[in-house]
Amino acid sequence: MSRGMRALPAALLLILGACTQPALPDDHFYRLGAAPAEGISGALTGVIEVSRFIADGLAGRRPIVYTDGGDGREVQSYHYHFWSEPPPIMLQNTLVAYLRATNRGAQLVTPDMRVEPDYIISGKIRRFEQVLGPAGKIDLALELAVKRTRDDKMILLRPYSVTVATSNATVGEAVRRINQGLNAIYAKFLSDIPGR
Repeated sequence: MSRGMRALPAALLLILGACTQPALPDDHFYRLGAAPAEGISGALTGVIEVSRFIADGLAGRRPIVYTDGGDGREVQSYHYHFWSEPPPIMLQNTLVAYLRATNRGAQLVTPDMRVEPDYIISGKIRRFEQVLGPAGKIDLALELAVKRTRDDKMILLRPYSVTVATSNATVGEAVRRINQGLNAIYAKFLSDIPGR
């Protein structure tokens, strides 16, 4: 075997070694858990159905969404930071849990239980994102509605929005502040329901 033939495997190993890439970062998954403050109570009784939230575009997908803090028109999503469930399902579940903790006289259900509700609560996600930059924050904007089923009367339809400052630019901090913002929106929503 010639000297050149013996050097060929070593050269191939060197080339292949140069082509390897560093390991990709691990995926991170986050869940929400809104919890009512003491003394908050709901006004609705009977069977309350909470529908899955509606979301357009990136707000309905699992990657966490952010903007760079400029004019807010360019929206991006993280590659390795995800919600544990798509936001429309996650917000439906957090609202059900929140209402169960505050509406002691009500039975909270989702449409998959196939029971005849007295009220239907629906929601739309308008903004659900982290804002990066020197003044980091989170922006949440939801539209929430309550319909009475016996007469198909809309008893509440209102937009809710909140901005909460973040102490750093990490996704974990943004998730903590999103929980805080959801608590504020859900508390305001409960106080706006007629019959209190």
